[in-house]
Amino acid sequence: MATAPKNSQELEIEIEFDIENLSLKKLKEIKNVGNSFYKESSFENASQTYSKGLNLIEDLERELKAIKFLFLLNLAATSLNANDYPKTVIICTKILEVEPKNCKALWRRGVANSRLNNFKQAKTDLIAALAIEPNDPSILKELSEIESKNISNVIGGPHPTNPDLHVFPPLACQIIGEVPRLPYDDPRALALIADEKPVILTGSDVARIACEKWSFEYLAEMNIAKEFEVYISLANKFMYHEDKGFNSYHFKQPSEKVKMKFHEFFHKARVGNDGRFYYLQESLHTDVGKNVIEEVKTFKWDWVLSLAKSMTWSKLKSTVLWVGQKGVVTQGHFDEAHNLFAHLKGIKRFNLLCPDQFPCMYPYPYHHPGDRQCQVDFYQPDTIKFPKFIEAKSVTAELRPGDVLYLPPYWWHHVESCTETLGINFWFEMKPSSAADLVLPLSIQQMVAVRRNVEKFVGTLVPSPQLGNFFEELARSRYTPE
Repeated sequence: MATAPKNSQELEIEIEFDIENLSLKKLKEIKNVGNSFYKESSFENASQTYSKGLNLIEDLERELKAIKFLFLLNLAATSLNANDYPKTVIICTKILEVEPKNCKALWRRGVANSRLNNFKQAKTDLIAALAIEPNDPSILKELSEIESKNISNVIGGPHPTNPDLHVFPPLACQIIGEVPRLPYDDPRALALIADEKPVILTGSDVARIACEKWSFEYLAEMNIAKEFEVYISLANKFMYHEDKGFNSYHFKQPSEKVKMKFHEFFHKARVGNDGRFYYLQESLHTDVGKNVIEEVKTFKWDWVLSLAKSMTWSKLKSTVLWVGQKGVVTQGHFDEAHNLFAHLKGIKRFNLLCPDQFPCMYPYPYHHPGDRQCQVDFYQPDTIKFPKFIEAKSVTAELRPGDVLYLPPYWWHHVESCTETLGINFWFEMKPSSAADLVLPLSIQQMVAVRRNVEKFVGTLVPSPQLGNFFEELARSRYTPE
C-alpha cells in the first residue's frame, strides 16, 4: 500500500454540513413563500425571499463542491492502493484542473504515473507537491526512487535470461484483448476483412521461400548493389514524418533518413556500437537484386491479388521490405491504405487501436510534418497535455514467421520489434468513392476521412496557429448541444 504525506490516506470526513438549511425541501418552501408574496404584490418581500433562496443555493453549491472533492480524493486513494494507476491519474487530473496546488492529488498522481513508467510526469507532480509540503518524507522517498532508475532514451531492455529478446515496458493505454488468429481461408477471417477489422491469417504460405531463407546474414551476403533507405535514431523509438509544414510548425526531425548498402546496415544494426538505432524500409522494385526478385516472384501473388479483388480494394500501391533492429519501436500512427503484412523472421508485436479511439489519440494536424502520427508517448504519456490517452483501448497482435496481419485503413498501430525482425507488406489503395456512393450513417473510417478532408481544405486558407481557434469557435457557435 502506498504511503501518502500528512496521513492523506485517511478518509476526509472532518467537514460538517448544515443539511437541514441546505435541503431541497427547504428551498422549495422558500420558493413557495416568495411566490405568495409575489401574488400579493409584495414585491420587496418576494425579492428578499428569492434572494435568500439563491444565497442558500450558492452555499449548497460550495458545500457540494467540497464534498465532491473529498469523494474524488478518497476514490483516488482507493484506486491507487488497488493498483488501478490509470484511474488514479484520471481522477487526480480532474481535481488538479480545479485546484492545481492540491498536494494530495499531486502526490497520488505522481505515484500512479511512476508506476506507469511515466517518470517525467511523475517527477513534475512530485516536485510540485514538495513545494507545498517541503521535507515530506513520503514525497522525498518517491522522488529518490525515480532518480535511482537512471532513466535513458532507450525504451525497455534485454530479457534477463534471453539476450536475443528485448522486453518493453507496459503501455499506458488499456489492452483489452488480442487480434483474432484464424486460417487464411476461414470464412470468419474473410468476414473480418470485409468489415475492415484486423485479423491474423495463418497457413497462407504467401512468402514461404522468404520465411525459410531470408535473414540479416542472407541478405547481407547477397552483396546487393542497391542502396536501401534506412532510418537512424538516437533512441530506439522511430516516428516517421513527411516533407511538409516545416515553415508553419517548430518541428525537430526525430530521425535521420540515409541511403546505405544492406551489408552496411547489417554491420551497424548487428555489431555496430555507435549508440544509435537502425530501421530499414525499402520498396521491392527490380533494382533490389536479381536473386531477391526471383524469390519475390515465388510469392503467392494470385492469392494476394484475388483477396484484394474480392474485397473491392483498389490497385496495389507498393510492396515494402521492413528490417528492424532488435528493440526498435515505431510510434503510433495510421495509414490510409489496406495493409497485408507478411511476417518473415523474429517476433513483432502490433498494438492496434480502432478508429473510434481517435478522441484519445491526439494526432498531429493534417499540414504538420507528423501528419497521421500520434503525439503521445505510448509508454510515458504526458497526462496533463494528453489526459484521455490512458483511456484508449487497444488490442495486441504478436506475429510469428508465416503470419499475415490484415491491418485496415485508419487503424492506429504502435509496433515493437522484440527480436531482429523481417517482414514484407502489401499496401492496397482504398476504393475511390464519391458523395453519391456514401450510405448514411457513415462508418468510423469514413468519418475520419471526412474530418481529414475538412482539415485539409481549411488548413490551406487559415494559418496553422489559428486553426485550433477556428474549429473551436465553429463548434461552440453553431453546434453546441442545447
